[in-house]
Amino acid sequence: MAVLPDLVDDRIMWPVLQRLQECLCAELARAGGPELCYCGHMVGDIMPLDLMQCGPGGCGGVAWIRPMQAFSSSQFPTPDEAPSCVAVLAMPIEIGVARCYPHMDVKKRMDPQAMFEASRLYMSDMQAMRRAVKCCLADESFQGSYAMGTWEPLEAQGGVSGGTWTVTIRPEV
Repeated sequence: MAVLPDLVDDRIMWPVLQRLQECLCAELARAGGPELCYCGHMVGDIMPLDLMQCGPGGCGGVAWIRPMQAFSSSQFPTPDEAPSCVAVLAMPIEIGVARCYPHMDVKKRMDPQAMFEASRLYMSDMQAMRRAVKCCLADESFQGSYAMGTWEPLEAQGGVSGGTWTVTIRPEV
């Protein structure tokens, strides 16, 4: 896609999304896990799992933020029953990290040490996601409200797993 120089940017949600993405990538780097193939924005309802390259010479995972919905919310974080011109928008955002999942050996046995290290990495990623939200949305540059949802693991498919965390934001206008 070409750069859109004459685009009228959203000045309410976009700066928060951009800041949150920067904080996520910084917190994951500070956490010391394997280097990521991709850390950035996603659109639509997909996760960037196909960007991963598990195996020798591959990268250490992917991380993303993506808007999930938007709704009017006079009583945050509850959606209004009828949209209003004066109510502020709220937006649930998915924050995710996926990593390569340990493989079984030829005898269909899981290496306990590999599973231990994967579990340790997933918990480190979960806390980095939490810090990204708490630190980004707690500083003075964010004026508004946020509600942390739940962290949920990704189903281990195709040698990839990880987790997502949902946070709902409502910037002040």
